[in-house]
Amino acid sequence: MARSKIKYFALVIGGALLGALAGISVNFVCSNSETSTDPCKLIVLVCLACPAFFLIAYGQSDYSIWHTINIKTRKLWLKIGILNDIPQNEKEGWAHTNVCQKQWKDEIERQIKKDNSMLDFIDNPCNSINVKLIEVKDNFDSYTAIINPYGAVYPERNLENHETSNKVLDYVAGGGLFINVAEVPSYFAYNEKLKRRLDAIPPVIWSVEGRPDGSHILVPRRPFECTPLLEKAGLRVYSGDMIEDIECKTWNIECKTWNIEFEDKYKDFLGLGINGTKVCRVGVKEKNVKPVVKVKQSKKEGEEVTPLFFVEYGKGEFLFSLFRIGVNEQEENIKEKLVTALAKLIVHATQSKCDSPNSNNIENSNNIENIKSGKW
Repeated sequence: MARSKIKYFALVIGGALLGALAGISVNFVCSNSETSTDPCKLIVLVCLACPAFFLIAYGQSDYSIWHTINIKTRKLWLKIGILNDIPQNEKEGWAHTNVCQKQWKDEIERQIKKDNSMLDFIDNPCNSINVKLIEVKDNFDSYTAIINPYGAVYPERNLENHETSNKVLDYVAGGGLFINVAEVPSYFAYNEKLKRRLDAIPPVIWSVEGRPDGSHILVPRRPFECTPLLEKAGLRVYSGDMIEDIECKTWNIECKTWNIEFEDKYKDFLGLGINGTKVCRVGVKEKNVKPVVKVKQSKKEGEEVTPLFFVEYGKGEFLFSLFRIGVNEQEENIKEKLVTALAKLIVHATQSKCDSPNSNNIENSNNIENIKSGKW
């Protein structure tokens, strides 16, 4: 609807400019039949003609043409968009993270600058990335990667038809990269009209739980895999008590501490791992799941799980971090390491989308010398 209005106004304005152009052209021809050509009038004609024809062309064009152009462009001029719909001071808009949009922007730009100090932009133009704060109403097409900084919450414009989550799915299916920085993605939907968050899905079942006083209550159950993004991506997510403690042979009720180790292909820029990390949620390694943190065995025989992973979806992918990085949810030094590691991962994943022959593809990277020699 919004796009149709824009195209309508483009046609109206373009037509008005074309009408003005026609009138000026007639006056120009008549006045110059007896006098020499006035260069100022020629400049005016050109200045009117260019926007007039552009607006008319845009108004009459098929959206798919501009969509295709944007898709091609985002592989050459890399851009990261960070969703900025929910204010930092809105408690309802954040779940299991207190790292705000500005902090993510600063950290990602710091990592980009760090890369730029080692890489020559002339040899590797994909090393240049523009980071912007955006809103869900904006066109996602021109962005190489989009970050949801709100953890288990996401900004939803329409609670009835899940307009925003469907927009995200279309963006990823078309080749985009969508990152959720903490916890189970799209578990809560924040709506601007209501100024609060709601459960993104209705209860699937109700269970009876006992109270200390002997009474019982009905408790709604909402499986993680039924949330909008996980359901479409075919993912399963468990709580931390689904992970076996190899040393103690015990089970934690909720979170447990991991000495996480990164997959070998990420160690060159992420390091070996991070010891003492609290893990409260893990995703099951399905066929379309590419772990960043090395997997562990779950309670269910034959299932492997990880808290940080890529998910292939259509032509694009998701990057889901299930770590909690809110207040007192990690040791402060661990939290800083997790945020830095995720920022590095976002930068490298974005660069891997670049169409330049010198782009640094994560799949093929082994060390920094590959970057310098342009062998990506």
